[in-house]
Amino acid sequence: MMNEAGHTNLTFQQIADAAITSRTVLYRRWPTTFDLLQDVYTHKAKKLFEGKYFDKIVDNGSLRLDLLQLLTLYQSIYEEIGAEVLNNYFYIRMQDKENMNKPAVHVTALEMHLGAVEKYWKMRKREGSKLRQLVKLL
Repeated sequence: MMNEAGHTNLTFQQIADAAITSRTVLYRRWPTTFDLLQDVYTHKAKKLFEGKYFDKIVDNGSLRLDLLQLLTLYQSIYEEIGAEVLNNYFYIRMQDKENMNKPAVHVTALEMHLGAVEKYWKMRKREGSKLRQLVKLL
């Protein structure tokens, strides 16, 4: 439905009709279609936000192999969730210019992803690798 109408043209009435419910029911939970769509895509990308796959991270002995492992994990999650879901989630997030509606799972996921990179950094630093200090993207 979102592909047909587009994010900006999607109305509560269209969603209510597709869900066989009323707009009133939707308005009780979501004040705007933006909020509803953000919840839809957050739910669909749940595995990305949970970060459970970081448990699979092991020390591979080199920064190159560690980063390759991390990118392979990201790629498998991307393929499992689907490009459309992820692209739509980040499109919706970009519409919130002031980050007023950033879901808590988004913040938590960002911290987990940065934690994974820091884990690699510490493994390599412990071995004496001469790496530049990582810049936190916050």
